[in-house]
Amino acid sequence: MGCGGMEHHWTARFYPRGALAFWFCNSCGEVDRNTDDLREPLKETISDSDSFTVDICLVKSPVPTAKWALADGSILIEREPSQTTFMGFRITGMTNSHEYSLTDPSGEIVREYKASREKASNQEGSFILTRFQVENDQLVKFRVQCNTNEPEVNEASGIAILSDLSLIQA
Repeated sequence: MGCGGMEHHWTARFYPRGALAFWFCNSCGEVDRNTDDLREPLKETISDSDSFTVDICLVKSPVPTAKWALADGSILIEREPSQTTFMGFRITGMTNSHEYSLTDPSGEIVREYKASREKASNQEGSFILTRFQVENDQLVKFRVQCNTNEPEVNEASGIAILSDLSLIQA
C-alpha cells in the first residue's frame, strides 16, 4: 500500500486517555504501526472542531526527536504526542503535549511520563486528565478536570517536575 511515492496525508488517532494510538494516511489508508493488537479502544470520534486533529504531509509518519540533558547526566526523550483537547474543547495552556521517557546516563529508562485519564470523583462523567509538556527548561505536569455530561474543560494547572533541562541538538 502507499501513495505511489507521493507524500502521505498523516492523521493522528488517539486513545481516550489522550496518548497517540497510531498515524494513518487519509489518502491510501496506510498506518505507521500494527493496529491489530491495540492496547485499548480508540477515542470514539474525531470532531471537526477538535483542534488537535493533526494532518501532516510527509513520506514517513512523524517521529518526535527532541532530547534534553539534565545536570546528573540523565536524558529526557520526547515520545509520542498527546491530545491537548477534550471533547473538542482546547485545554488552555497546553500547546505541545507529549509523552516522555527519562533515561539514566547509560540509556536505561528510569521513568516514563504518559498521558492519563482518571475518574475524578463519584460524579458520573468527571475526569482528571494528566498531560506533560516541556516549557523553556522545565518538564511541566498538567492536570485538568473535565466533565463529559455538560462538556466542560477547566483551566489546566501545571507544576514543574524536572528543571534545568538543556536541549540536545539532534
